[in-house]
Parts: sequence; C-alpha cells; structure tokens
Amino acid sequence: MIQLNHVTKSFKQVTILSDVNYTFAEGESYCLVGPNGSGKSVFLQLITGLSQPDEGNIIVDDQVLGEDFDFLPEAGISINQPEFMQNWTGWENLVFLASLRKRVQTPEIRAWVSRFRMDKDIDRVYRVYSQGMRQKLRLIQAFMENPRYLILDEPFNALDKKAIDILLTCLAEFSSPDKTLIMTCHTQELLEQTACKIVEMEELTS
Repeated sequence: MIQLNHVTKSFKQVTILSDVNYTFAEGESYCLVGPNGSGKSVFLQLITGLSQPDEGNIIVDDQVLGEDFDFLPEAGISINQPEFMQNWTGWENLVFLASLRKRVQTPEIRAWVSRFRMDKDIDRVYRVYSQGMRQKLRLIQAFMENPRYLILDEPFNALDKKAIDILLTCLAEFSSPDKTLIMTCHTQELLEQTACKIVEMEELTS
C-alpha cells in the first residue's frame, strides 16, 4: 500500500501538487490522467523517492518514504529514466543495472530482451538508439527484476504497434494480488485496453 498524506510540492514558487491525499491499494492497477502540466510525472517522482514533498509524507507499508528508506522498495521504474550510459551497449547497461541489486540473472534479462524484440539491437551502443528502442530498453529494465511495484510514465510513447501489443500483454500479466501498477497514459484507446482504475489529477489536487 502506498499512502499520500497531505502532500504538497512546488517548483520555483509554483505549486504543482497541493494537499494531496490518496491511497494506492496493493494488488490494483492505476492510471493517472490529466492535461500536460497537471503534475503526473512529479507525482510519480514523489511516490518513488526520486523527489521529496515540501509538506506531508508518503507511507509505504507503514514506513515513511524518505525517512525509513530512500526509494520505493522492490520497484520497477520508468519515468523518462534511467538515462543510460551513452557509450555502452544496451546489454551492458542492463547488466550493470542488474548488478546493483542482484535480483535477476542473465537468462531472465535475455528473456525480456527477446520479449520486446530487442535481440538484434541489444549489442549496439545506446547513443545510436531510436526513441522507440530507448523506450523499450527502459521498459525491459523496469520489468526484468520482477518488481512488486511497477511505476511507468507514458510507457506507450514512441512504441510501434507490435511493441504496444507486447506491453499490453506484459501489463495484463503483471496483475497480481501482491503487485501494484501505477502509470500515466494520455491515449484513451490504450487506456480502454488496460484494467487500470482511472485517477484524475484534477480530482487529486482540487
């Protein structure tokens, strides 16, 4: 469970989120929707620990994010991040990330690479990747450690139809009583193909 209590966040004296209270239940899938500038990405950064609230707190399983631990535990995250090492291959980047927490082995990484049809490109250097290839690499690193929390910011961006179909299948398979998905998406057609509960940013901040 992820619980936001009176969370406020501002940048350069502009309030992005004000007194937000919301609980994401375990085992559910959520999609944050709202116009550009409504604070969706900031919201995701806060619940992952990549940013800290100015006021209020975020409770994860009865512990305070930013006090009891720095980052959302057991999480797969893609919020226009990670920005990979430019001169490393896609494979070298994935192996390095896997080495940090040691939660996944080479065969599992290879399986995710194949699933997203990156086999032919995984040994190319990241700097030559197209936007679609970069997005798929982000998704691979988010899924590959079998996370408990999956946090995705506009995961369908830059993907072709085949990759979108693959991602939709992965999201459906991720659904589980002990896992939580929180993502953003601005395409109504794609939203309708997920089992996500819609969370309106305007309702959170009003």
